[in-house]
Amino acid sequence: MSDDIQAQPENIKISATFSRSVSDGNYGSIKAEAWVQGDVPYGSAPADVTEKATQLLQVASVAVWDQLGLTYTVDEITGLLREDIQAPKVSLASPPSLGGGGGTGGQSGSIRVMNPNDQQGDLPGWLVAACEKDGITAVWDNRAKAAGTKQPHFKEAVARGATGHGKDGEPKAYWPPR
Repeated sequence: MSDDIQAQPENIKISATFSRSVSDGNYGSIKAEAWVQGDVPYGSAPADVTEKATQLLQVASVAVWDQLGLTYTVDEITGLLREDIQAPKVSLASPPSLGGGGGTGGQSGSIRVMNPNDQQGDLPGWLVAACEKDGITAVWDNRAKAAGTKQPHFKEAVARGATGHGKDGEPKAYWPPR
């Protein structure tokens, strides 16, 4: 009968993986990932294995953060790495101005311009008053095309299949007062 001799490995291999995604600023994301491997002597205490795993994870984290251009700091007490998280950028919109005698910006009270890129200046006070009276909340600005024609300067914006406030349920048209 022969004795089988099993050789014990000198080292145990452990690995760590770290991945991170960041926004590309265009409704997409950029992802980076790192995988690192290290050795721990066979029979090491659990605390030594944990320390080695932590070191490997930090190496992987730094590789990913560097690849994505993210900043990080080392905690002075624990020596652990920490990603510097930036506060989200929040901008507060100014409250919409209420309609009146003068003009308004791209939105007045509850009146919205559906084609703000084609908007020809502020909404006139007469339009704001008429829309509020008629219960209209959105208009198309047609002043650029209507100049010198009999076309309306503004037209009610109505969803497909919906009924407008004009004659026979059509979208209501607005011309400047004479």
